[in-house]
Amino acid sequence: MEARHSGVAHPVVLACDTSSGCAALAILEGGVVTAEWNLLVGVGHSRDLLQDLEALMTRRALVWSDVDLLVTSLGPGSFTGVRIAMASMKGLAMSLGRELRGVGLLDALAAPLQSRGCAVLAAMDARKGQLYAALYGPAGDVIVPACAAGPQELAAAVVAAWPEGPILGVGEGVLAYASEL
Repeated sequence: MEARHSGVAHPVVLACDTSSGCAALAILEGGVVTAEWNLLVGVGHSRDLLQDLEALMTRRALVWSDVDLLVTSLGPGSFTGVRIAMASMKGLAMSLGRELRGVGLLDALAAPLQSRGCAVLAAMDARKGQLYAALYGPAGDVIVPACAAGPQELAAAVVAAWPEGPILGVGEGVLAYASEL
């Protein structure tokens, strides 16, 4: 392994999500996002993922030994896409001797919005008239656990579980089924 790069704010976290047609890659240094790429790749994540991660590292002038932690999405989403990110990041973690952590995509979508004082509905388009979704309370507690449901079924579950106030929606599923939700 190469020596740690001086001047790098630690911890350095390398994160990856390939659960949808958009691959998202990010580097956090000292808790601050310092580089990110969102790549509209459709299919074919596996062809370029490691080169894209290497390019992101090069862009920040980081070497692999600078990485302290690797993070990957646990989905929901494309089964193949989730597997590709997990396998790639697990291989990197093993080769670097670093820890690998998984983060649920719905949790990640909702987290930045939970400080706004209202419930948060995180939803991804699962295709074929379905959504992957979860509803979180203002404190981040899970009100409707992650599920796959049709938009009307989801809307009924959300209203039954959270009748008392505004709900902030996030994710491509909210946009895809805005009129039903």
